[in-house]
Amino acid sequence: ATNTNPNFTMTVSKSMERERTQEHSATGAVGNNGVRDVLIEGVLEKQGRWNKCWKQRYFVLESSGRMYYYQSESSKWDMSQAIKVIPIDCEAKITFSRQDKRNIIEIRVPSDGSGKRCCFLSTDDEITLEKWRRCLTSAQSSILFTTCPLNVRSW
Repeated sequence: ATNTNPNFTMTVSKSMERERTQEHSATGAVGNNGVRDVLIEGVLEKQGRWNKCWKQRYFVLESSGRMYYYQSESSKWDMSQAIKVIPIDCEAKITFSRQDKRNIIEIRVPSDGSGKRCCFLSTDDEITLEKWRRCLTSAQSSILFTTCPLNVRSW
């Protein structure tokens, strides 16, 4: 299930692409064994919520459906340094598109009282976009069928 989205944009450089697809035994969501369970991670461009310029950020998507983003890769080891956490759950709407030479990932999540929060993320290559698509879909699907009410599962 694909979704519609917000003011985030992710872009992954070719050098970061290799890092993102590596095994992540020490960098993801904390599982039963005390190790983060990361589905994918890497540098993407994010569009600012108020200032619409694109900035590189380091994103980590955990199997738990939490997507953290940091100013740089070096801060990913301390989850308290995350700029934000984007919940990829049954209420998140995610869409993928191509706009102005950018591969866009739009994520729309409910926010506290103010309607929907939109994130626009961008990557410059289609391979990276497809990897993020598979991982975001996988994370959302696993959450969808384990934690969401039955009436929400149908969309």
